[in-house]
Amino acid sequence: SPPGVCCRRFFLLGVLLCSWTALQALQSAAWVTGQRPATRTTLRAGKYKQEDTFTWGDFNQWADGAMNQAKSVASGEKTECWRALTKIRVRTAPDIEAKQVSSKKMGPVFINAGAAFQVAEVCSDMKGSKRRFMRLAGSDYWVFDLGTSGSWLGKPVIEPDNKPPENPVDSLKKLMNPYGMKIVGSVDDML
Repeated sequence: SPPGVCCRRFFLLGVLLCSWTALQALQSAAWVTGQRPATRTTLRAGKYKQEDTFTWGDFNQWADGAMNQAKSVASGEKTECWRALTKIRVRTAPDIEAKQVSSKKMGPVFINAGAAFQVAEVCSDMKGSKRRFMRLAGSDYWVFDLGTSGSWLGKPVIEPDNKPPENPVDSLKKLMNPYGMKIVGSVDDML
């Protein structure tokens, strides 16, 4: 066969292998965090997201949370785990009028309903209301505990997450061995 055909075959084989590896990494990341991917079709940016898919946006959100938690541990911050009851806007300062955090690629930053997050600091509203502000661990961003509009006005939008935190060693084991195979001399024996 001509020399160019062989190179094209190896190139296509490499692309196929990289795609499969990336898909496996995304599925493992969803499994390790205990977060289930979306279970229904949702409209996102004008396109439909199919059932049980795990997108790059989901992976980036998971990675940001893991990175913030690692920063908190490294700096010695004491954190508490909280869970969002509805979609929450993330703010730049502990104030209702503070600017909402946004990025050029993703737009406004939210904590989705049902998502767990780490809180490093809690402070009260200086204006005399009962609202409290929580600083997200490993960042300078804030969320508040009472709703500001709609059916959530004045109602709690977050609750403490009483689930015990997962052991980091167990998370690493799940990431390195997602199917739970036991092999003598494997990562299980080292950890």
